Amino acid sequence: MRGRRPAGDRRLPLVSAHRGGAGSDRARENTIGALRDATELDCEYVEFDVQRCRGGVYVVHHDKHVRIGDRRVPIPALTFEEFTRHADTHLVLDDALDVLRGRKKVHLDLKFVSDLEEAGAVPHGHELGLVQHVVDVMGAENVVVTGLRDRAVAAVRSWSREHHPDLLVGLSLSRDVGVRGLRKLVTGRLDQLLPSRRLRTSDANLVVCQRTQARLWGARWARGHGLPLLVWTVDDPGELRGWLGDERTWMVTTNFPQRAVDLRQELVAPAAGARPAAPVAVRPAPGTPTGRPLRREDAPRRAGEL
Repeated sequence: MRGRRPAGDRRLPLVSAHRGGAGSDRARENTIGALRDATELDCEYVEFDVQRCRGGVYVVHHDKHVRIGDRRVPIPALTFEEFTRHADTHLVLDDALDVLRGRKKVHLDLKFVSDLEEAGAVPHGHELGLVQHVVDVMGAENVVVTGLRDRAVAAVRSWSREHHPDLLVGLSLSRDVGVRGLRKLVTGRLDQLLPSRRLRTSDANLVVCQRTQARLWGARWARGHGLPLLVWTVDDPGELRGWLGDERTWMVTTNFPQRAVDLRQELVAPAAGARPAAPVAVRPAPGTPTGRPLRREDAPRRAGEL
């Protein structure tokens, strides 16, 4: 792969455990067991997806629907109790943060849109409330936020510019560059394939690309605009080795984080003293205890949040 990191450059990309780094076991994705196992690995970040139930409970869950009989029902339409009755797995956000706090950094992937009836007059108020809460619990230096929707990313960036200017907030671009990508070409959805305008409008300070998209143009675009690049989801050993050795990569998300870390170590070995792309120490958030796992009552809250 082009853009290989020169031997004299000591910084190598970070690794994020996708959905807890459950490997090929889909049933363990976004589960408490996968998150606990990830804390024992040498990756820097753990990624998980967040949905919001009706009434305000945030859950770690990838799909935006659950199946009830022959219907697919949106999670925002269900109370937490209804969600737990029908979801294959469920994990409350605060329980996930309890596991990771002080052990790993959080890669928070926003998968929902604020409910217009509940969010009130604040655009994307629920996304903002969620990010504020996670930052309060984990510390801004221990969080990266990614999202699918331009305006939600822009809202989080507007808040972070004032309160946490160094917080990385990324716009996740096209979810699929295969058949869906060809369809977008046919239907004129070029904004999904060549989304420079979307990145500028969202004010994202992190470029988040699917691996094929990153190879086609994303890595070049990010480097040309001086932005870090997050590549997802890379599992093949050859592709992992390529992106981990690519000087344009800031972080790689993978279902096999230990595989990625081992491959990164192989790249480090020829150049003694090489180090990851950024400090990996996890510092506790101000005002939270350090001698035990965080409890819900420890997490600062604001009126109307969670």
